Amino acid sequence: KLFPDAVLHAAQMMRKQGRIEEARSYLRESIVRSPRTTQFYVFLASTEEEDGKIGSAIETLERARLIFKEDEKILYYLGSLYEKKGD
Repeated sequence: KLFPDAVLHAAQMMRKQGRIEEARSYLRESIVRSPRTTQFYVFLASTEEEDGKIGSAIETLERARLIFKEDEKILYYLGSLYEKKGD
């Protein structure tokens, strides 16, 4: 079992150290192992956005939206990314 706080803390540390791709990979693996943990999708999307990969961030949240259909945080963030992208 994954502990979301520990995963997010580790990914945050990787981001702070400039190890963005490592953080993205770690979060993707965490999603595979625990696909019902909303925070992993949101943090991965935020990491992708921070790295200028808006399209990837949108894809991540669209995948999350299939699982968490009514999650307001995901829907709001997804809308803000589409707005940022210009769609």
